Amino acid sequence: MKRSFLFYVSVLGTILLTQAQGISYKDAQAQQQVIDRYNSDWALQQAYVVLVGIDGFRFDYAKKYGAEHIQKLGDSGVKSERLLPSFPSKTFPNHYTIVTGLLPGNHGLVGNSFYS
Repeated sequence: MKRSFLFYVSVLGTILLTQAQGISYKDAQAQQQVIDRYNSDWALQQAYVVLVGIDGFRFDYAKKYGAEHIQKLGDSGVKSERLLPSFPSKTFPNHYTIVTGLLPGNHGLVGNSFYS
C-alpha cells in the first residue's frame, strides 16, 4: 500500500513539474523539418561513415572464431574494443547514439522500432 502510494505521488509530481515548465510530451518528442537547408560543398566532399553492428557479437568473436572478412573490414577502418552503452541498452538507440553523438533522450529513439 505504501509503495503504490509513493509511486502515484512521484508520477503525479513528474506530470505537474512537466506542465509547470510548459513542456508537453508531444513537444518534447517532435521532430522539426527545416526547409531549404542543404549540405555545404565541403560536407558533400567528405567520406561516408558506415557503422557495422552485429547483435550479440562480442568484440573478440571475429578473432576467436576466425571471421576473416569481418577482421579485414575492421583492420581497414576503425574498430572499437569496448562500448559503454547508453540507456536503454538496445541496439538501434545505441547505433543512433554512436552515429549522431546524441543520447536517446535527445534523438528520441528509445527502442528497436520507431514510429514514422
